[in-house]
Amino acid sequence: MLLENFKYLFFTLTKYATDAYARALEHEQEIIMNLADILAEIYVLESTYLRVEKLKSKPTQRLALINFILIFIFFFNFNG
Repeated sequence: MLLENFKYLFFTLTKYATDAYARALEHEQEIIMNLADILAEIYVLESTYLRVEKLKSKPTQRLALINFILIFIFFFNFNG
């Protein structure tokens, strides 16, 4: 699943950053900021996905599918 790949990418990047900078990572604000941005986007994506899954259990499945498609289009357009 795409979401799991994003999570794996975040953890991999975090590991590489800690391996490369060790204790000095706390002084690398740009790297920490970029990792925080990635984590925030993963959170939004997962939250959106779970909300759509919840909507799919209701009788208005078609509406949930349309919402799901629109949200993913927005997410990928926003993130370039």
